[in-house]
Amino acid sequence: MNSKRKNLVFLHLPKTAGQSIHSFLVSSFGSHEICPARTMDQMSYLSLSFLRRFRIFSGHFDWDAVTSIHGNNYVFTILRDPFERILSFYFYLRAIGLNNNGNSGIFGADAAATLHPDDFFWNFPNKEVEDMCLNNFDNFYTFYFAARRFNSRMAFSEKRKNADSPIRFVALNLARENLSSLDLILPFNQVSKIPFELSKAFSECDGSTKLDEVNINRDFSRESRFRELKKLGASDWLFDILASYCSLDDELLREFTPEVEQTSAAKKTELGEITVRDENATSVVPTKPTVAIDLM
Repeated sequence: MNSKRKNLVFLHLPKTAGQSIHSFLVSSFGSHEICPARTMDQMSYLSLSFLRRFRIFSGHFDWDAVTSIHGNNYVFTILRDPFERILSFYFYLRAIGLNNNGNSGIFGADAAATLHPDDFFWNFPNKEVEDMCLNNFDNFYTFYFAARRFNSRMAFSEKRKNADSPIRFVALNLARENLSSLDLILPFNQVSKIPFELSKAFSECDGSTKLDEVNINRDFSRESRFRELKKLGASDWLFDILASYCSLDDELLREFTPEVEQTSAAKKTELGEITVRDENATSVVPTKPTVAIDLM
């Protein structure tokens, strides 16, 4: 394949080893080829003519926005076990907030540092916390790939609230269709294959390269994070809520990275306190909260 005709887009979803992949892209293509913007906010300050100087886009981007800059894009992403991603992201945010005494200026980080886990994930004290939590944790993959942009869960639900089909059913089918158009999807536990896979399409990439581990915290396992959440006072029913936040995403991983979905289900069962959804269900409804989950 002639890489000179291809532009490369890495859809970096939070807590999926994106910093390690970005570091590899910089070493392979050189910083002069890579767009300096890493987020949509940073990109919004750059002109289209400036953005078109670059071939490589790696960051937390809205899919539609970044692929509209050029044609002929090679687009890839990494998918991580949804429950593991939730725990990793929560404790990442919480660490930032705690290190700044709950005054980091990052809303999600300060909320994670100052709120009880039950309030952060479910008993939302205000609309801002609710929007932040649901946009980032409630079946994040499904709503991102359905709407092709970040912060889409609440907006997607509002726009389609009068649709004939259940919102989550519509979102799941859209996400499936959109994911099918990606050039490469790898599970988190196979991220080391990125150099080899990209070398098939881009001569600049050395397939034998070993990825550097950037911002990968090996001090916590899934089980230790689970126990830590319990120590913070998380109610038993909260783990059912978190399972529901993974139910649609598990469906996607079953289809697009089946080995991860199987691991996900097995480990959730091992933890013993999480309701594992029925094979044919589109959501998990927790039984302990007095208020039912909004299945839209």
